Amino acid sequence: MDDINPSIRLIGMRLRDEFICPITYEILIDPVVIMDGHTYEKKAIDKWFANNGREGHRISPLSGEVLKSDITIPNHNLRHLIQDIIHEGGMGLYGLDASSLLRTIEIKRQKILTLTCLGPDESEWNSKQFLVRPSGVIGGRGNLVDAVMKGKEIIPFTDLEVSRRHFEIVLLPDYYDSKGYQEYGIKDLGSVGGTFMRLPIGTTLELNPDVIFLLGQHQFLVTSIEDDFNEYDVNQEDNKLIRNQIDESTQKLSDIRLIDNELDLKQNEIDPTSNNQSIHDNHKNKVLKITCSDPVGSLIRGKSYVIRSEGGTMGRKLTNTIAIYGEMKNPDGSITALTIDSAISSEHATIYLDNQTGKFHLIDGVNGRLSTNGVWWRL
Repeated sequence: MDDINPSIRLIGMRLRDEFICPITYEILIDPVVIMDGHTYEKKAIDKWFANNGREGHRISPLSGEVLKSDITIPNHNLRHLIQDIIHEGGMGLYGLDASSLLRTIEIKRQKILTLTCLGPDESEWNSKQFLVRPSGVIGGRGNLVDAVMKGKEIIPFTDLEVSRRHFEIVLLPDYYDSKGYQEYGIKDLGSVGGTFMRLPIGTTLELNPDVIFLLGQHQFLVTSIEDDFNEYDVNQEDNKLIRNQIDESTQKLSDIRLIDNELDLKQNEIDPTSNNQSIHDNHKNKVLKITCSDPVGSLIRGKSYVIRSEGGTMGRKLTNTIAIYGEMKNPDGSITALTIDSAISSEHATIYLDNQTGKFHLIDGVNGRLSTNGVWWRL
């Protein structure tokens, strides 16, 4: 494609000091002010404080003075100024370099992603941000020195549920946005628990065999879609066979996907909650079967559920078509329903059958009311 994001050559100029982090010597993206009165890139100063403490005190990177606090205050005015200059072409970031009037530099705008941790609330990572630059990033729990040696950023998890090399975010060479920037893509690196993308509001996920989606902490595998349904106990199945299906699906669904343009997502053009839609005769006997595949130790792991052609809902509420709860048998023989996943909303998601295509689709929310934590699908 034509380069609609050309580079610019500047002669005898350099980045102005007020726009550079004194630690990284790069343009400030998330500038913060500390007790020494200077502005730094937040990620860089946080790392500096972590590695340069002395007897409980923090040291200024510029002056070497002992600071009373390591508090950081966002420099909103500088951040907005830099963003405005960049939107105007970026020339205002540079000034004359009297020490080297003949030096030529080449600048080119690049897309940088900002990742923000959304929870859980008790996590020390909650609200923490990570930058993804064109060199890419690898996230995992193991030793990622090789990634650093290759120039990639790392996101070093400590959560035991995260694999040693869990996911990678890279620029995709053949995908560009309307402004000419390459798109970023995310790839699962064969992790045990998988990598999930949140289903955007207003889109649906087409449910085909081997698709895995996540509600709260529970994963559900689409095990079959049948044209006819004979009455049988869906839970009297060989758990080993189900486990094999889950393992195989992990391998099949590990391709790179566009972050902003998932191929399996479809704009929701019909109201899945409407009761006025007639089911096409060719699809009226369609039945979707899903099986809870994780987490290990859940009371419903290995349990299967069915959704018929009229569709249904999923959530903690017992009135849902698929009510997600555990059971405890009381001494008198009665059953008590147990909440097993508080991250699942009372009415979390809707599954409906597309009359035209005969395909089942999953959408976040019930009757227009969205879930608290969203619906996620596994790469």
